[in-house]
Amino acid sequence: MPIKKISKYLLVILSVFSIYCAYTIGMSWDEMYHHINGAVRSEYLRTLGKFKGYNFLDNQYYPGLYDTLSFSALNIFLKIFPTYILEIKHLINLFFGFLTLLGLFLLVKNIFNKSLAYLTTLICFINPFFFGHMSINPKDTIVSFSLIWFLYAAWMYCKNFYNKRFIYLLLMSFFMGFGLGTRASFFIIILPAGVATITFLIQNNKNDSTRLLYKKMFIDCIILFIISFILMVSTWPHVLDTFFDGGLYLIRDTVFGSIKWSMGPTLELINGNIYETVNTPRTYILNFLFFRQPIYCLILLFILPVLFINDITQFVNFEKKTLVIISIIIFPILLAILLKVKLYNGIRLFLFITPFLSLLSGMCLYYILKNIKKNFYIKTLLFSVMIFFILFLQRFSYLTPYHYDYSNFLNFNFAKTEKLYIHDYWTTSYKELMQLIKKNPEIKKIKTDFCGGDLQMIKFFY
Repeated sequence: MPIKKISKYLLVILSVFSIYCAYTIGMSWDEMYHHINGAVRSEYLRTLGKFKGYNFLDNQYYPGLYDTLSFSALNIFLKIFPTYILEIKHLINLFFGFLTLLGLFLLVKNIFNKSLAYLTTLICFINPFFFGHMSINPKDTIVSFSLIWFLYAAWMYCKNFYNKRFIYLLLMSFFMGFGLGTRASFFIIILPAGVATITFLIQNNKNDSTRLLYKKMFIDCIILFIISFILMVSTWPHVLDTFFDGGLYLIRDTVFGSIKWSMGPTLELINGNIYETVNTPRTYILNFLFFRQPIYCLILLFILPVLFINDITQFVNFEKKTLVIISIIIFPILLAILLKVKLYNGIRLFLFITPFLSLLSGMCLYYILKNIKKNFYIKTLLFSVMIFFILFLQRFSYLTPYHYDYSNFLNFNFAKTEKLYIHDYWTTSYKELMQLIKKNPEIKKIKTDFCGGDLQMIKFFY
């Protein structure tokens, strides 16, 4: 059975399963916060800036574009399904997760080929952290969405620079603005793509003089900046109300403040060791990738350079394309290590690298499947990958719907990972807990404190 046909079936199954998980899983820690943020931003826009009660907690540091959009969409659906507020919110988030996967498919299809696009999309979809965050994460999934579609628009901009570039420039500006409107530091993670875009245009310039090319690129950069900046601040009342009287400083503080974010957990757990998040270990991301990512993906990533070192004819301009992919992954990680960025919640803050890790894994799997008859070693490698994939599926299924709590089989007994890292950091299992409490007639009253899930969440489910 061909790669594309099998992948299509699996993608349909995963889509149905993800809808079930989105409906089943509880409220994540941040969802109530972003729901309120969307509500006050929507009211601010509805009253054309007359509403001033938009301050709470630290929401001055959130541009709030997606929160506002999500809340507005929620209000429309609540008129039809008034009792399904949480489920609708999850499905809205999941919709953007699906769009991210669609964008990834189109990006890989255009840069490489359709078969690799299917494999990459499938590997990304079934990644427990990407899958687990799609419906409950109103920030990092949206950053991934914005990055993928920005890259697709940038690729099409380069390929159509001399005829339809303005259309794709507008798309680039929109997705850039959407990303900035979700997280103000978004521009940092697109820097490798920006460098790659400029390099591509310079190296492939055939129609314009160098001076004219630079002039076009400069004008396009100005347009990109203006549109994306307008989108970023469009739902940010703290900036709009004080634009020349502290608003611009707030944008600066938001970007630089993300290095040592004042909110979030102060303590975390990694491999059984407690650390202060303001002093995140420099090995944090590497440790996470090694002990938490599926082993079959790690095998594919480690084997990729070996397979391609003597055979890089599988794809056109393989070295250059791979260099860009790796830079998109490595650049923000190196920056986080260098600046000692405050990290927590597993891979959540770096969820956007998952599609690109999936692409590298997909390249290796594509090579194996295309060269399966070549020799015994390729067959052995495929057999090893399949064994670990089956093991992965067992744990992936077992964790339903809490897939973001996954750890790989380097910790073979999942029960023994209890004190190795913080489980259920989104506290989505509170919904299941409250359902169990309701079924027990002996429990008449709840006295509660919390270490993770907040009080409003408990009230919502009870």
